[in-house]
Amino acid sequence: MQLIRSHLKGLDLQRRCDIGADEVLALITPEPALGERVAQSDIVMEAIVEKADAKRELYHALGPLVGAETIVASTTSYMNVFSLAPEELQTRLLIAHFYNPPYLVPLVEVVPGPQTDPAAVKRVRDDLERLQMVCVTMKKYIPGFIVNWLQRARGREIFHLIDGGVAEPAEIDRAVKASLAIRLPVMGVVARYDFAGLDAPP
Repeated sequence: MQLIRSHLKGLDLQRRCDIGADEVLALITPEPALGERVAQSDIVMEAIVEKADAKRELYHALGPLVGAETIVASTTSYMNVFSLAPEELQTRLLIAHFYNPPYLVPLVEVVPGPQTDPAAVKRVRDDLERLQMVCVTMKKYIPGFIVNWLQRARGREIFHLIDGGVAEPAEIDRAVKASLAIRLPVMGVVARYDFAGLDAPP
C-alpha cells in the first residue's frame, strides 16, 4: 500500500491523477491470503514473483476457489504460465503483460494460451481499454512476447557494436536519440518497411 501511495503521490505531482491518493487507496482492500473475494471476482490478476514453482502453487490453489466465469490474467513478462496451471483454468487463463511503469506507459501485451476462450481475451481487452491502456493481442505465446523479444534483439546488436569497437556507448545513444527515437512514435517498426520498401537498405 505504501508503494501504491508513493506512485500516486508522484502522479499528483505531475497532475496526471484527478483524484487524491487517499480516495484511490480507500478503494483497495488488502487481504493476506486467498479468500472469498476471489470467488466473487470477475478477473484475478496474478502479479507474484517470476518463479515457476510459486506460480504453479498459486494457480492450483486458485483453481477450486475462483468462480466459473472468473478470468485469471498473469502479468508475467516472459514465462509460459499455461504449462503451470491446472486444466480447469486453461480456457480462462491468459497473460496481460503491462509495460513498466504502467501508470506512465500504456502498453499491455495480451497473450492467449492454446485453450484460452477468445471471449476471455475480449473481456480483458475491453476492461483495459476502458482504463485507457493500449492493448496488443498476440496470436500465440513466445518467451518475452513482442517488446521484450525486440529488446533482446536490439541488445545483441548494441553490444555487437560496442564489443566490435565500432562506436562508444554514448555515441550509440546520441545516434538513436537523434533518429530512431524521433521516428519510432510516428512510424513504429513495421510501417517503416512499408514506407521505404523492402528492397531499401536497413
